[in-house]
Amino acid sequence: MRANDEGLLTRSRREPGATEHLTVAYRSMTPVLVFRRDPAGARARLMSHRSQRTILLALALCACGPRPDGDSNARPNVLLVSLDSTRRDLLSCYGRIPTHAPDRATTPRIDSLAGEGVLFERAYTTTSWTLPSHMALMTGQPDLVHGVEYDDLSLHPARPLLAEVLQAEGYRTAGFYSGPYLAPEYGFGRGFETYRACYGSDLARALEAQAIAETAFESATTSAERNRLARPLAEAVLEAESRAHGDITSRTVTDAALEELAVLRMDDRPWFLFVHYFDPHYDYVPPSPHDKAFDPDYSGDMDGRDFYRNPAISVPSPLPNRPKNRVRTVTDRDLEHVLALYEGELAWTDAQLGRILDDIEAAGEMERTLVIVLSDHGDEFFEHGNIGHRRTIFEEVVQVPLVMRYPPGLPGGTRVRGVASIVDVFATVTDLTGSSTPQDLASRSLLGSVAAHKDPTRGRALARIVDPRTVDTPDGPGQRIRIQEAFVRWPIKIRRMRQWIDPKPGVTGSSRTKMLERADEDRSLDRILAWTDLELNPGERLEAYNQDFSDPRARAALEEFQQLYMELGGRRLGPQLAESSASDGALAGLGYGGDDAAETEDLAVDRFLLTPPGTK
Repeated sequence: MRANDEGLLTRSRREPGATEHLTVAYRSMTPVLVFRRDPAGARARLMSHRSQRTILLALALCACGPRPDGDSNARPNVLLVSLDSTRRDLLSCYGRIPTHAPDRATTPRIDSLAGEGVLFERAYTTTSWTLPSHMALMTGQPDLVHGVEYDDLSLHPARPLLAEVLQAEGYRTAGFYSGPYLAPEYGFGRGFETYRACYGSDLARALEAQAIAETAFESATTSAERNRLARPLAEAVLEAESRAHGDITSRTVTDAALEELAVLRMDDRPWFLFVHYFDPHYDYVPPSPHDKAFDPDYSGDMDGRDFYRNPAISVPSPLPNRPKNRVRTVTDRDLEHVLALYEGELAWTDAQLGRILDDIEAAGEMERTLVIVLSDHGDEFFEHGNIGHRRTIFEEVVQVPLVMRYPPGLPGGTRVRGVASIVDVFATVTDLTGSSTPQDLASRSLLGSVAAHKDPTRGRALARIVDPRTVDTPDGPGQRIRIQEAFVRWPIKIRRMRQWIDPKPGVTGSSRTKMLERADEDRSLDRILAWTDLELNPGERLEAYNQDFSDPRARAALEEFQQLYMELGGRRLGPQLAESSASDGALAGLGYGGDDAAETEDLAVDRFLLTPPGTK
């Protein structure tokens, strides 16, 4: 066991066929255990720590005081709906008028919920991709705190999930998801009596083949064998990704949810149902009649299949330092058709959500059910020269829809002008259900913002994206870490970026020393630190960002950003990279790990926790 400069103690224990890395993090003199996730043993390890999680959850809830008195039947049911990759500005309740079908609403059922409930005009997610944003939603902690910021990490057992809290309060719980990043091995299944994937048969087969390839790769005992198995594994991963993008799952999700609702109603306890719809995510292949509903007169050749890699839409950037960027090739008219297909996906998913709402209404439960509809992130369509998500934190990917309906507790027809975050959904649910809230939670109930809905200055939001990628340097191979962060206190938005290169395993001696010294220097400097007024710069033009913080509003926002960062940074538990795993080898080009987990351990522990903006 050894100490490092982040205030953590680490220990590795190797056993035949398994490696476990244990970290003890001391926060306020309280030891907290941090366990790595390895795909092969994730389920067994999660099961073995169930008792630990139960104790931690009980302690967290007990620290908040007694549960409120009252009849559990009077407590609302909760329906939480996540629309994957859904831009707020394409929902008709947010003002969308389809270009080629101006008389048609994209999301009529969600529009009705908004009309009868509360619509948050400036809701923000915490990042621009699925795994960390859903973790923020389910934990009530921003990415800076929960730490699950790339693929090889799972949730720390000390972090209670919303489902666990509600289950401890007597709720029946169930969840259904249709995107691989919601899988239980990341920690999402905790607290659910039923938690199930709703994949199509092609994707299910592709994921099974990927699992077989991962097992073979992880079982390899030599570098030569790993190298031989890396390509089949990479091909299996790409095939699964392709099948996931083309899968049509909203009906399957809804069917499973309706079956489960019948089970949940078998006793008098309130229920919590989580439903995740992946279909709005590209590829854009809505079923009939939604495929033609929003561009009925189109006669071109463009369709929504293979959206991200279609050379008729974009091609890879020729710049060597931007390998993931895309260069636009699509015409304006064909891009309008792609957006119409995207609108079709939204309408299709909205209709499937409507089936659940109809079932709740038919059961006489609508007036005592809290319904929340939101998105995990948006998508880019060349607003800043790129497409897709998971690379920037501009407004088109971090502003999301957020609609809530609960007549006994939320005023109908209300539009909240202040800033809201999906992090705050957790505390809002516990507030409206009268449930105990875990201590040290960053989530803050939105009921105060609803009451002051005309005030645009209320609320704040923090977004963040961690991008590790393998690169070559004159001193050897390295892992380039780029962290982008944004803070919004309306109408001011502050962006910052830091970037450095850590040495990869195998780099030793003076080369390693030089790389670490350079990395530490770069890691302490803000390469970008600038602000803009979003009311004056709604398109977020880069040239309208200002590095001069002498404006009193900008200075006040920066000081609040710094204070919030210190507060949240103190709550972070120091997540670690998973040990060398299948995804490490298959996705090494993306920088998701190395060949020797023990050698990268010191670099991994809290390397992603930066000093506050504007400080070294």
